[in-house]
Amino acid sequence: MTTTPLMLVQDWGTIKLPAGVRYTALKSGRAGSPSPLERDGQSEDTDGPISILLIEDDRALAQMYRIRLEHAGHQVDIAPDGEAGLRQIRSQTYDLVFLDIGLPKIDGLTVLQAIRSEDAYRDLPVVILTNYSEPDLIERGRELGIIEYIVKAETTPGQVADRIREFRNTLGG
Repeated sequence: MTTTPLMLVQDWGTIKLPAGVRYTALKSGRAGSPSPLERDGQSEDTDGPISILLIEDDRALAQMYRIRLEHAGHQVDIAPDGEAGLRQIRSQTYDLVFLDIGLPKIDGLTVLQAIRSEDAYRDLPVVILTNYSEPDLIERGRELGIIEYIVKAETTPGQVADRIREFRNTLGG
């Protein structure tokens, strides 16, 4: 069997290697080296998994985020449209919701407005994760109590995963 060094440039999820090829960690801070938290003897997930709902209509993108967030130790459900997202929020308990704006059936801001209008979900931490960067959309999201507005084209799933606890703790989750 051949062992091939592998360098990860960005953390986008799972990489499939050809049959018979194994990944091995390299030393000296290159691919496979421990994260800064691991080097300090800390765990990235000290408080247990966070239950996340990702409301995203792009299936490939949703799977990419799911893989990365689950790799970080969290439990992730996906809703493919606004209507399904509202149904899932009302039927399950989530610690955090990632919400796209451009969704089929019910758009993300309407979903957010519905969430905030119900006492049971008024304090549910919601992060808008979208490619719309118009100032009026950002302002409307903030008025409806989002904890962050992230433009997908300007961030990676790894960067989002690194901020999960920060998002949850914003509202004392």
